[in-house]
Amino acid sequence: MEWQLNLFKKSLKKKLKLKNILKFSGDFTDLKCLEVGCTTGVLSYFLSERGGKWIHTDKERSLLIETQRLVKNPLVQIDERYLPFREKTFDLIFVPDFLEHTIYDKELIKEIKRIIKEKGRSIITVPLKKKFSIINLLKRMFGLKDEIYGHVRAGYSLKELKKILQDYGIKVERYSTYSKFFTEFIELILNFFYVRFGTKKISTHKGKISPLSSSELRFNKTYFIYKFIYPFFKAFSFLDYFVFFTRGYVIVIEANLSN
Repeated sequence: MEWQLNLFKKSLKKKLKLKNILKFSGDFTDLKCLEVGCTTGVLSYFLSERGGKWIHTDKERSLLIETQRLVKNPLVQIDERYLPFREKTFDLIFVPDFLEHTIYDKELIKEIKRIIKEKGRSIITVPLKKKFSIINLLKRMFGLKDEIYGHVRAGYSLKELKKILQDYGIKVERYSTYSKFFTEFIELILNFFYVRFGTKKISTHKGKISPLSSSELRFNKTYFIYKFIYPFFKAFSFLDYFVFFTRGYVIVIEANLSN
């Protein structure tokens, strides 16, 4: 089993991301699909398993190389200011945790509008910016600044994201949030120890909070210890069910072209 899938098996937040994206995705059969920001290919793998004709993209060649371990679909290195595809090409475009990593978020959204079909859909995930957040306060206390996550912005409020999309003729049809306080707290602890003790060798726009290659994972002390305590963290994350009245720290939206 490839290293990305081994890591996924122990990632509470990545499992939530896949679960919530699939809620909005529907059937991929006979659809032409694009992923903008494949990172190391875990999401690419599970999405392409559901069918459809896929192209996966990212800014970094090193990340595309890692993605190639998992998927046999076409891979394209991109500049987010221009996506090298013809107008009205794709039925479905995924943008998972990418907008917060680029200063060219508006240019990218404009490109998405250009290359999506008239009845096509976009599914986008970004960190949800909250006015008051204990997790964000803890991040600052732990020294986990936005740049460590590779973020050029902390995230978006729903209002901000809707406005940016609407400005370019894209309408939000529905949305939900995931990853509530206890899951985020676990992620914060893991990120802190990885940044403190991890062996980071690859420098990309995805920051310094997790392994981005097999060698990084193999020599990572934090992951080695985490494998043994994972069942306890998983049980701890179930406390999120008791804060059902709160929004999660990540928002997923489905959007299409405005009429």
